[in-house]
Amino acid sequence: MLASVSLNNEERVVYTVPPNKTAMVFLHVFSPSESQITIKINNLVFFSGALISFVSDRLILQENDVITVATDGNANVFVFGLEV
Repeated sequence: MLASVSLNNEERVVYTVPPNKTAMVFLHVFSPSESQITIKINNLVFFSGALISFVSDRLILQENDVITVATDGNANVFVFGLEV
């Protein structure tokens, strides 16, 4: 696991690709109740919408790319993958 973050009515950086690395990641966001979720990559909105329980995406990221997740409720974020 590359990162694990619990959010409560906040926006937070959940993962940054290290310098000189490429990352192939699975991003999983879980919410126990309906919440508005926004996922950004380098401050560009990748996903925004109501999340009832779960969203999952596969991403290929370059060095220094940043994943940020915001929610108006509770959510748990997990980043799994490989850095090469």
